[in-house]
Amino acid sequence: MIRVDRDRPIHIVLRYADNFAGTADTIKSHNEIARKSGYVWLGKLGYKTLSHTLIEDLNRRSKSRSAPLLYMVKCSRGRFTTHYAKIVETRRTKPRDAAHIPGYYPKDRPFSLWFKIRPFRPAQNYVLFSLIVISSRNPVSNSLASSMAPYFIVSEDEDRLAEILTHKARFGTFPEMKSSKKGKPRGTRIKSEEELLREDLGIAEDDFELINSFNNQ
Repeated sequence: MIRVDRDRPIHIVLRYADNFAGTADTIKSHNEIARKSGYVWLGKLGYKTLSHTLIEDLNRRSKSRSAPLLYMVKCSRGRFTTHYAKIVETRRTKPRDAAHIPGYYPKDRPFSLWFKIRPFRPAQNYVLFSLIVISSRNPVSNSLASSMAPYFIVSEDEDRLAEILTHKARFGTFPEMKSSKKGKPRGTRIKSEEELLREDLGIAEDDFELINSFNNQ
């Protein structure tokens, strides 16, 4: 079980690929609904999900000033694009207000998590250097490149953020997050499906299909 500090902000980093949206743009499709009605539901495809305890904690935090954020990260042609949105509610079951779900969502596929969110905003990729995966204590920028996991539970690292801002002051630019072809940096070994299954028995075929789609961008 992942243990989180009740006083430290936590967020979710979710990887996605537009090929699951058909001809639609994932971020644009969700923002069209969110900007019109104030919120939109975003579903995570596959069976891998969050514990009930963590969902309760996220919902408690959503009512505070330090509400959790949902970071959406896409890799295309070796570069990452990041957007973020405020999480209003998290749940496992499909919401009943279908009008707040983009129309491209497949009806015959499992969705294990649903996030009720505000409109997405673009984020500089340097933010990913300052977010730490709670389970491993590694920067999420490293985990995105070396792990096939579809999402990460992260916290903020103020010291790393200070280092990033110092880099900007010295060199005039933020550190750039790059990836080689298929989102795999040179010299990094991606874990196999067998290794992932040994680490997490909750991962399923649909999760692997989604994970593999990240590497086909």
